[in-house]
Amino acid sequence: MENNNTRIDAARVIGITTAAALSIVWIAASTIGTEVSAPFKAFLKGAFTHHWIGKGGIAIILFFVVTFVMTLVARRSQHTNVAPALLFMLWASVFASVAIIGLYGYIDFFK
Repeated sequence: MENNNTRIDAARVIGITTAAALSIVWIAASTIGTEVSAPFKAFLKGAFTHHWIGKGGIAIILFFVVTFVMTLVARRSQHTNVAPALLFMLWASVFASVAIIGLYGYIDFFK
């Protein structure tokens, strides 16, 4: 039988790792988006004074919102298995890394 503190800690881990994974995907997708879409880059620059600030600001907001929501969801469902969230973060990191390396490899070698 688990105590209540273990469940709360697992819920936090699930919330934080899910939020980190989605933030990683957002940063990778928006980095690729700003490289291939001038209007998207201009939108971020216009809204946040610089596209880097825009990507980072949205990532921070996304991180905190998803952490809050997913922690509540995990607590209410009494989920204690953190492995799926950790694997999601691992694969999100791998996917984002490959995508960005692929983009800049393509830009440097084929354009």
